[in-house]
Amino acid sequence: RPERNQLLSRRGIRKPARMQTKGINKGPRRVSTSAYNPRYEAAHLLQRRRETMLWLAGSLTKLSIVPATMAFELPGTNNTCNTLDVKGMQVCELKQGNGPEPVEDDIVKCNYEMKLVDSNKIVVNARNYLFQLGIGEVIAGWELLILGDQSGKLEAMQVGSVRRAIIPASLAYGDGKRGCNSDGCAIPPNSKLELTVELIGIKGVTQLSGGASAVPFELS
Repeated sequence: RPERNQLLSRRGIRKPARMQTKGINKGPRRVSTSAYNPRYEAAHLLQRRRETMLWLAGSLTKLSIVPATMAFELPGTNNTCNTLDVKGMQVCELKQGNGPEPVEDDIVKCNYEMKLVDSNKIVVNARNYLFQLGIGEVIAGWELLILGDQSGKLEAMQVGSVRRAIIPASLAYGDGKRGCNSDGCAIPPNSKLELTVELIGIKGVTQLSGGASAVPFELS
């Protein structure tokens, strides 16, 4: 307004000039990397999850039983069943689901419990773990448990299924160790693991709910 500008001028106050942006080279427009790499999002989430895993590892090494807020009850875990030997793994079908089956590269969500076979100590018990199959995000025995083997001896899990497996060290962490501090390691070298998994969803195929959680160890 002219009157306001005159008043400001008499008071010695200058109205700031409007910034001129026309003709200024602002540089190339940013384009999402995911537009060129379909796995960018999954790889980025994996990196962030691994950073979280490393932070959590130290805090969980002293736990023999995880807090109740993290724990869950797997249906059928107290039942017995016939076991199937698959590549050195003893696999037990605790509950047969009726949902779709995942394939390699799918992002799946699981509830799971991991124990040390020698001591029967629970390493971790968690809900809603979201990860991608086929990229080495979890141990080989876990992927085999979900995807089955190519011979057809063990078929892929269906959503809603619960399986338990005794996994030899060669399909777990081998001579590696996880969750170590001055008091020892949550998973010592050459550990045989008992893994119980409930497959609860497949991204883009079934509805996923319940958020997502990170595992406490870097699975690579």
